[in-house]
Amino acid sequence: MAQEKERGLFASFSQSLFVAQDKVKDRGEDSYLIGFRENAGVCAVFDGIGGSESRQYKEYGDKTGAYIASRAVSEELYNWFLVFSEDNDRLSSSKLAKELHGRIDKSLSVYQDSGKIKSSQKSSVAGDFSTTLSMLVFRPDGQGDISANVIWAGNSRSYWLDGGGLHQLTLDDSGQQDAFQALYKDAVMNNAVSASEPYSFSEYILDGLSRGI
Repeated sequence: MAQEKERGLFASFSQSLFVAQDKVKDRGEDSYLIGFRENAGVCAVFDGIGGSESRQYKEYGDKTGAYIASRAVSEELYNWFLVFSEDNDRLSSSKLAKELHGRIDKSLSVYQDSGKIKSSQKSSVAGDFSTTLSMLVFRPDGQGDISANVIWAGNSRSYWLDGGGLHQLTLDDSGQQDAFQALYKDAVMNNAVSASEPYSFSEYILDGLSRGI
């Protein structure tokens, strides 16, 4: 019983599968976040924009800005979730993204300020320390199902799998909205998290998500 209570919301799902693997070991620029508490859960993916933000930083072990950004944002949001999940009054907020934006900006600015000290290479059009973000923050709705805040910036996606199949919950921040075409034809993103360029989050609340498949 104690173990089930500690696992909290996670224990109520009928199936769970998590996969994470670098194409080149220890060189992957993507990151992810999974967290469960008794009354809330979060899952997110972050695709560091390596193709356009490949500048390396000696002060960060020669890692790229994309590598640093995806992990810095993931860590910041996990720390936020630990506090957020203890505050029941905020679980039903429809404006979580606004709070996240401020926390992410503060976190990335620390890396940006330190990186400027030694780096003289010109920044890319994507900006400094850039990454996509796609995140679900979910909680029980009191009626046996789940409600979730769907939040994203960029072209990483969130999906939900239930008895009706696989449902795409986000729309790419690009000119290409067809998910299947985007698998073999990249479209230019017009929005992504960045330490130096303006960006925005899309957000909505999705109710009535079934727990099982």
